[in-house]
Amino acid sequence: MKILALDTSTIFLSLALAEDEEIIAETHRRLKNKDHTRYLIPEIDRLFKKSQRDLEDIDILCLGSGPGSFTGLRVALSTVKALNFSLHNKIASIPSMDAIAYNIDEQQDRIIACIQDAKKNKVYGALYKRDNGLVRLKGYLLMEFDRYMDLIREVKERENKEVIFTGEGCQIFKEDILKRLPQGYFAERRCWYPYAKNLARLVFIRLKEDKTFLSTRNKVELLYLHSQYANITKPKKL
Repeated sequence: MKILALDTSTIFLSLALAEDEEIIAETHRRLKNKDHTRYLIPEIDRLFKKSQRDLEDIDILCLGSGPGSFTGLRVALSTVKALNFSLHNKIASIPSMDAIAYNIDEQQDRIIACIQDAKKNKVYGALYKRDNGLVRLKGYLLMEFDRYMDLIREVKERENKEVIFTGEGCQIFKEDILKRLPQGYFAERRCWYPYAKNLARLVFIRLKEDKTFLSTRNKVELLYLHSQYANITKPKKL
């Protein structure tokens, strides 16, 4: 089974090609102006040339469903729908924050706190732990930074674990995080991004549990958490 996975929810454009749970090829590009429209199709073309595979052989198209950039998410959805229209394959959507949290390895016995800047002192967030896989504790959230920190402290006390932060919000909020949680840890910068290879790996995991989670192009849901864009929808559990 071959999967083309892509994520455009942040300024970090990521694509990967997987076959039978093995990552065949991947490509990443950090965009200055979130100009996903300009770069996505050329990067897909480059990925297939790099892997010497054919687009027509893809069984599943997977996109990161956010939360994140409204424009970026729409670009991914439009591209996947267009490809699906001609290829007639299945579509999978995996929350981008799951892909970020998946960067933290199994050895970390800590709460994984994803944090992304949502502007106006608000953040996108989700909390996880590692327990024979990735377990989501809270999410997917859009809230004031202070409220998110209060929630993290509550979960920290309940789980009796330290907290490791990941996501691009670490760069913006690190000083404020340490004021409220001096014993907090921070993942390496390379772990802040929603890699498409993680989306593909999570699809293979989901398929083992539920083969019916794959969608058609008319049923794909994105995580628009801002009310001016759409109502919040609850995605399926991992």
